Amino acid sequence: MTSRILNCNLRRYFCRTNQHIEFGTTKTSSDKQSPPSPSNNQTQHEGLSQECREQIEQMEKLKSDNEMLTDKYKRALADMENLRKRTQRQIEEAKLFAIQPFCKDLLEVADVLDLALNSLEKVKTEDGAASLDSGVHKGIKMTKEVLLKTFKKHGLVPVKPEGQKFDPNLHEAVYEISKDQSNRPAGHIAHVLNIGYSLHDRPIRPAKVGVVKME
Repeated sequence: MTSRILNCNLRRYFCRTNQHIEFGTTKTSSDKQSPPSPSNNQTQHEGLSQECREQIEQMEKLKSDNEMLTDKYKRALADMENLRKRTQRQIEEAKLFAIQPFCKDLLEVADVLDLALNSLEKVKTEDGAASLDSGVHKGIKMTKEVLLKTFKKHGLVPVKPEGQKFDPNLHEAVYEISKDQSNRPAGHIAHVLNIGYSLHDRPIRPAKVGVVKME
């Protein structure tokens, strides 16, 4: 009986011992890690490098796109500003020159007054001062002065280019005279037959002139 109990206890002891040995062996083997191979490190490095290159390329593309859009935005702003200035200038010019057709019609009135004054001056020369006592000459002269003041108020001024150099953009040559017939230099205006007018420094009617002939 005693020997049987002893044998049972020994078997239990050896079984426990074997279990501890197997568990320790398994734990030790599981704790061991295989060192990374050089090929794995190189593969990981190449993967990271490729990803970095792609990100850098993407950043460069975004930077280029941003610069292009910024440039287009600045150009658009400049175009809008130029358009605004041009439109504003056109509006101002439209206001200034809106009366141009009306002014041209009134110039005929000024021309008639000039003809009347010139005719009365001839009468004065031929018949003497008595013919002017009626006040007609004075009345016409005052009318013309008032008309010219009204013209000036609205930017319309007469142009009398006698003695100036002939400019086909501003003057209309009616005839030419030789240099020995005038004390003006060649190519200059010797006589003004019909004065011109400008509206806010823009010629609206050229002066009709006689020009000294070029040699």
